[in-house]
Amino acid sequence: MHYFTISDLAQEFDVSTRTIRYYEERGLLSPIRTESGQRLYTKKERAKLKLILRGKRFGFSLDEIHEMIALFDEDRTGKKQLEKTVEYGRRKLKEVSERIEDLLQLKAEMEALNLSRVCNAVASVGIMKRALEEAKQYAERRTAFGHVLTNYPMVRGTLANLTARQEVETSACFDMIALFDRVMAAPHEASEAEKAWLRLLIALLKMRTAEEAIAFSHEAIELHGGNGYIEDFVTPRLLRDAQVLTVWEGTANILALEVLRLMRKYRIHERFIAEMKERLERLTAKVKPLARPAEEGLKELVAALARLGGQADEVQTFHAKAIANRMCDLYLSIIALERGQEDERNRLIAELFLRHVWERGLVDERMTSVREFDLIVRCKGASVPLAHS
Repeated sequence: MHYFTISDLAQEFDVSTRTIRYYEERGLLSPIRTESGQRLYTKKERAKLKLILRGKRFGFSLDEIHEMIALFDEDRTGKKQLEKTVEYGRRKLKEVSERIEDLLQLKAEMEALNLSRVCNAVASVGIMKRALEEAKQYAERRTAFGHVLTNYPMVRGTLANLTARQEVETSACFDMIALFDRVMAAPHEASEAEKAWLRLLIALLKMRTAEEAIAFSHEAIELHGGNGYIEDFVTPRLLRDAQVLTVWEGTANILALEVLRLMRKYRIHERFIAEMKERLERLTAKVKPLARPAEEGLKELVAALARLGGQADEVQTFHAKAIANRMCDLYLSIIALERGQEDERNRLIAELFLRHVWERGLVDERMTSVREFDLIVRCKGASVPLAHS
């Protein structure tokens, strides 16, 4: 009679000897032991191992495999074993079919969730625009102490900064929508990396624009004064509508956890850092000086991610929202700087946006929002195209 050693079987079936010994401990295999303690396996035991491995591949449990092996020992014709295998196979096929249906349903729900988050971001920038327009129109007509409100520096500063934020964040949203359209038009052609990048942008922009919609509505009420609080004006409704946008389709905490999942599963932060560096390097000399705060912010993000990489789950989760916000600051800053290469007005908007995001100094020597108010807010004056170097 021909015998096989445990090494023979391990090599033939590409499994470890430890795995074969485990199946023996579970009572699935019964090798012959020599006086020296060596395991020897008959052709029948070899066939059992083949059956075990095939059953595992089909998803059968060890208990189910044990029952089939018991039939293997009892039934010389193999008829009962075949019937039992077919029975288990049909049951497993049904389970797999149900699992596939569940996964397809989950996929559809996730795609719908992404679409809803995109729509949420669009609704947010829409409210931002409406709040800005209401504030601007009111401030251009309302007089106080003999002057229209837009003659006062603080009002000019508020409106100019809101204009910069609204335009940059709207541009970022429509860049994200263009990517969403490309991916959804041919999802099978899009790589997993591209889909992960889309999910990152959706999470970041949904989170930021929803918060900005509330901030813009609040600023519009402030600029209206008491009139902004009463229902004769649209501003109270804007604030009520904006309030739901931060909780609909994921709060900031949930979206930060989405970013953390993307970092863990797809290492999306590595692509983010590489892309931000590359886009910063491509900026022309006209906007390079404005980019310094973003460059420093990117270095700080890299250092923070390196420090958090080996930390416990609760530490990473605690910092997830701060990391997501920093990533959004960087992404929007790049969008602002790239727009700033187009003409003088967009360069001024980039300057205001980056000061809003990064600068914390009390004194603004340039007072760009006041001095360039006509060009930034009223779009009056020459908007000279910048020479690209």
